[in-house]
Amino acid sequence: MLELMTSYDPETVRFFDVAHEGAQARVVASAVPDLARVLSGMRPRSLVILAADQISRAAAHVAMGLAEPADVPIAVSESLPRFVGALDVVVVAGESPWSERALHDAARRGATTILLNEVEDAPDSTIVIDQLPTAEGTSPVRAIVALHAVQAVLSEDPELVARRLEDVAEAVDREIEALSPQRDSTTNPGRALREFAEGGRVIHSSGPDPYAFSEERTRVHLGALVARMAGAIWATHGLGGSVVDAEGLGPILEDAPTDIFHDPFEDGEPLVPLKIVLWGQEEANLPHSFAAASADPSSGDLARALQLITRSYAATAYDVK
Repeated sequence: MLELMTSYDPETVRFFDVAHEGAQARVVASAVPDLARVLSGMRPRSLVILAADQISRAAAHVAMGLAEPADVPIAVSESLPRFVGALDVVVVAGESPWSERALHDAARRGATTILLNEVEDAPDSTIVIDQLPTAEGTSPVRAIVALHAVQAVLSEDPELVARRLEDVAEAVDREIEALSPQRDSTTNPGRALREFAEGGRVIHSSGPDPYAFSEERTRVHLGALVARMAGAIWATHGLGGSVVDAEGLGPILEDAPTDIFHDPFEDGEPLVPLKIVLWGQEEANLPHSFAAASADPSSGDLARALQLITRSYAATAYDVK
């Protein structure tokens, strides 16, 4: 018993769910045939995502942002819209008593229903995506990949969708290997991020939106999507921080001291230093900033976004020594 107690590593325990994020993507990939049997070729009036918790809400916006421009109207809601009926697809993400009731209500109205988590008594018609039996926490990767799969199989070849998700799982696993708690901050980008953020007023942001002035906006800025997801993950794990789009950083930086000899005691200013995490950026080109970029620049947007989101998740597991 003494040996078991002395070998207990809090970091490794907290990292357990992070270590399964690649497996979470594979579980969803294995569910693609079930989704396709019901959804392939379907032209629903709308896709309604009932997001029952903070992680699920943020994941819904990431998944839909990566899939824009959408072919089907999408609504992310915290209640079942009155219009929902037999022409709609309803996805329930996250656990809450209200979402379980809404699932049954949607099924009674004739909607096609999909459940991303387990409930004791799901409607017989509901497609339930299996969960990993060992993981306990809410998985950002699972939520994003599942929502991506639902939308993708409406118009794409299911085999191609499943293959893409397997590739995504491998990309996430490569990131997880680099994030191992056994690695120090010189080789672990997640630990380096956590050490940078320690003791600071953290802002999650990104570089300027490259599509802001496009005549027809057909892409959403990946870094901005990751920043919003990272902010939600850190908030739910007690690290705090806020999310500010690149365009809003100017006034914040103007108020932040840049003089290395600046004395906050003398000027009567807050003692908490500003720390800006630039998601999706190769270089930290702003004062007080830290760049977090994917190590797989040739991978697709979904894979790179999930690598960075997994990195933000891993950062919540590390101790700062």
